[in-house]
Amino acid sequence: MEIQYLKFDDHKEHWHLEETNLDPFNLLVGISGVGKTLITEAIKLICQVATESDYQLEGIEWKIGFVHKGQKYEWTLKSALMKADDLIRLLKEDHSTQTQILYEKMTTTQEIIAERSNDFFSFKKENVTPSLNKHESIVTLFSEDETISAIRHAFQSVIFSERNTFQQHFSSPLNFNTITFKEFEETLTQVPLLVKAFFLQKFHQNEFSEIKQYLINIFPSIGDLKVELIENHNHKLFFRFKEKESDNWIPQHRMSAGMFRTLTHLIEISLAPTGSVIVIDEFENSLGINCMPDLVAFILSHAPNLQFIITSHHPYVINNIPWQNWKLVKRHKNRVNVNDAKDIPEFRDEESFHEKFIQLINHPDYRKSVL
Repeated sequence: MEIQYLKFDDHKEHWHLEETNLDPFNLLVGISGVGKTLITEAIKLICQVATESDYQLEGIEWKIGFVHKGQKYEWTLKSALMKADDLIRLLKEDHSTQTQILYEKMTTTQEIIAERSNDFFSFKKENVTPSLNKHESIVTLFSEDETISAIRHAFQSVIFSERNTFQQHFSSPLNFNTITFKEFEETLTQVPLLVKAFFLQKFHQNEFSEIKQYLINIFPSIGDLKVELIENHNHKLFFRFKEKESDNWIPQHRMSAGMFRTLTHLIEISLAPTGSVIVIDEFENSLGINCMPDLVAFILSHAPNLQFIITSHHPYVINNIPWQNWKLVKRHKNRVNVNDAKDIPEFRDEESFHEKFIQLINHPDYRKSVL
């Protein structure tokens, strides 16, 4: 999958993302508070609607264009705002009230797959009973259909390498020793980090060793790393690491936040199938400057096979990713705009990365990007 463009409106929270074109590699730059995280959260919500049944849409509207297996799609959706009597009932009954989807349309360049409003519902050129669940998306309503199943699979290939994630352990009633290589490969993108690491260690020892070596290069004090399975009622997975010249395995809770986040990026990106979308918000969070050079190089080495959507305002990250991949995020009151650095006239190919970074941070659109 590759996301090509996105327009997003949150009428409840009163913020709007103007239509934004996305490339195979996107570094969203801008000062804090400009709206970079809002963009990644919008993508996360759209993926949640496409892949899960538990979501709340209130006053949300979007248009997203994407390519999957050579086919271009466009998905538009608009949901209702909750009315005053709905809010009163919600307070009295103490449970969630879902708002209706007012309009939705899924198209390819050749045809309209599905379209619905309050008055009609058509799917593959046939009228459908309008009594279908008005709180549920076309993608989940028709998930068994071959065309819609492919679209759902496309959104399952979007991977969020989360910020501030420090999972102490993963527990599951499953017996991990009975899961086969084929079952692991089929659920690769949507399982928790520790599960990915465990089965990588089990089925792809060479690849797991490569990740360990990357980690050791960044943190030279580390001598070894493993994922340990503790078998009881609820099978638990933990990371453990060993320092050089020591025989003691150190428990995961003593791993620094920076080391854990580095390991998260290494595993998620290494295991992402070709055509996946990697979303990283605030790339530099928890990372020391010692982590950044190797991680930036690692990401760039995987860029040809994956789409990256990354936010950052750290000088090292911006300075070491080619300026043609920068997208400058600006906000005027409640409207967010994203402009390609390639379209900034002052930037010229013959200038060094450092010169372009200085130009960027001194550019009026960067310095006064919140109006």
